[in-house]
Amino acid sequence: MLTQPVGDRALRIALLIRSLHIGGSERQFVVLARGLAARGHTVRIFVYVPGGALESEVTGAGVPVECVPKAGRWDLRGFLGRLSARIGAFGPDVLHSYGHVPGIFSSRLKRGLGGVPVVWGIGVARLDYSLYHWLVPASIWGGMPFSRTADRIILNSHAGLAYHASIGYPRDRMQVIPNGIDTVRFHPDPEAGRAVRTELGIRSDERVIGYVGRLDPIKDHGTFLESARGLLDRGVAARFVCVGGGPNGYVEQLRARAAALELRDRVLWLGARTDLPRVYNAMDLNTSSSLSEGLSNALAEAMACGIPCAVTDVGDSARLVGDTGAVVRSRDPDALCTAWARLLAQDRRSLAERARARVVEHYDERLFLERTEAAFRGVLRR
Repeated sequence: MLTQPVGDRALRIALLIRSLHIGGSERQFVVLARGLAARGHTVRIFVYVPGGALESEVTGAGVPVECVPKAGRWDLRGFLGRLSARIGAFGPDVLHSYGHVPGIFSSRLKRGLGGVPVVWGIGVARLDYSLYHWLVPASIWGGMPFSRTADRIILNSHAGLAYHASIGYPRDRMQVIPNGIDTVRFHPDPEAGRAVRTELGIRSDERVIGYVGRLDPIKDHGTFLESARGLLDRGVAARFVCVGGGPNGYVEQLRARAAALELRDRVLWLGARTDLPRVYNAMDLNTSSSLSEGLSNALAEAMACGIPCAVTDVGDSARLVGDTGAVVRSRDPDALCTAWARLLAQDRRSLAERARARVVEHYDERLFLERTEAAFRGVLRR
């Protein structure tokens, strides 16, 4: 246990996440780890699935990544013993996990680590469980009793807090800290955008509508593709860019759907990209037709680059966009298409300035780091 006064002294912070493979939650974890280290804290990340593409982004910033692998899905007792030994050797002041399963693990480790304060991080809101493997709802509902041993639960959205409180997570231990965006890295860069358009073979007179997010049924790319067909039918010269990876079988289903809608040469499937600032700057609009979100990093990153967004009214997407873009109901291709057309007809410079200003004011990385550090110090003072 902590023996020195908390004050403003540097902390030893252990971060636990499944992996650092490319994903929105994982990217936010990278922002947190690098930012806390830059603020003078000693940070170490623990994962149990190795080889994530984002590992180099934290190790390059001086944050070690330790992998404590599981021998299999049900290797729990041995895995928790190994994990406890490795985290215990680090000697953290705070253990911060991200995700329901890592949260359960961190609560199971708490006593063995001498009662070190445990802070959960959760980035999801209400989900349609029918779209997921049974382990997803099992982890959310199964995490509820363990959540009562957490000293603090940080959610990145108000929608996520409301949902978890409704199913029994302890309301008095939860707080919302929105994701933080590196507004220096993500900034307007028209020259980079033009270069990407040239690389992709997009004409200067074509409008570009982007969708950045994993290829997953919850993201509802089907509605995105139907909206694309609708925009072309309205006579708008446009190309549609999908950024993100997914299971091969599902990707092929989406490609087949695009072909059926006669979009084969209109939709570009870019897969996962590490040059997202350049890609965002190639867009006229970014969009999300998702059926569920907490707080979307992709939307906030695009806005920081001055790219207005049209989104479905899920999670905190409407709160994020505010009056800088458009919000429509889910599963309504015509409404989304109409929103695109309306935004494309507005003054681009004004929309860009307002979108970036909103992110800088409310979702900058600095605010995220300050709020998270304050939460850590708060549990230590208790």
